[in-house]
Amino acid sequence: TGSGSGTVETNGTFQIGDGTQSGNVTAGFVTNNGVVRFNAANDISFSSVIVGDGVVDKEGVNVVTLPVANFYTNITTIDGGALRPTHPQALGTADAGTLIHNPPTARLELIGGLTLTEPLVLNQKQSAAGNVPGILNVSSVNTLAGPIELVTGGSYWIVHSDAGRL
Repeated sequence: TGSGSGTVETNGTFQIGDGTQSGNVTAGFVTNNGVVRFNAANDISFSSVIVGDGVVDKEGVNVVTLPVANFYTNITTIDGGALRPTHPQALGTADAGTLIHNPPTARLELIGGLTLTEPLVLNQKQSAAGNVPGILNVSSVNTLAGPIELVTGGSYWIVHSDAGRL
């Protein structure tokens, strides 16, 4: 847990949690020229603005909510757990897109009537993982307006809506 504003240097990593510890950060903004990694054991809402040309990476099994517009220009990767944007520009600029890897818990969750123009890359899940989605519409009508690339290497792609429409 911490507060303030900061800079992640080139080749540096700012990591929230180690997968076993709870954590949260309150900052005005983070200038990211390296990697901002979310890996807390608890669900968090990260309301700091992220700017710069670094990568944003989601790991672990928790849910990270991004409620504000972010202005980073590099890729967003989801390696585990859920990344839940609640602002149309929460995933940064649409320059590099968002990559959803194939671990069973890795997913993009949508709520709140969003229209995302972000390019998405969705990797296939393995059949041993069960029927788990890579993209999950949790509520409301949400729109994926950018290109979606489907990558093979598993058994299936699942895009699912629990409520509302996608």
